[in-house]
Amino acid sequence: MISQNYPGDGPVMIAAQKSFETGNASHILVLVPEESGNTVRNLLEKACCQYRIRKDSRDPAIVSYFKTVIRLCSTCTGTDRENG
Repeated sequence: MISQNYPGDGPVMIAAQKSFETGNASHILVLVPEESGNTVRNLLEKACCQYRIRKDSRDPAIVSYFKTVIRLCSTCTGTDRENG
């Protein structure tokens, strides 16, 4: 599981991982602010493409996707990290 490199195993990381595995942003979009939806979609698309090409979970595009999702969800809930 790629998300094992990132903090938390709560609903945010489960949804982010599911979106990454399927390439379907709808799993994570319900958890991020509506105004950030396009950003998340773009990051997810880039991360999925890079993973298909390189098969490296440490690719900057993948790291950026997970970190951004965590940051956006933390901002939305008012926490510093995902609480699960």
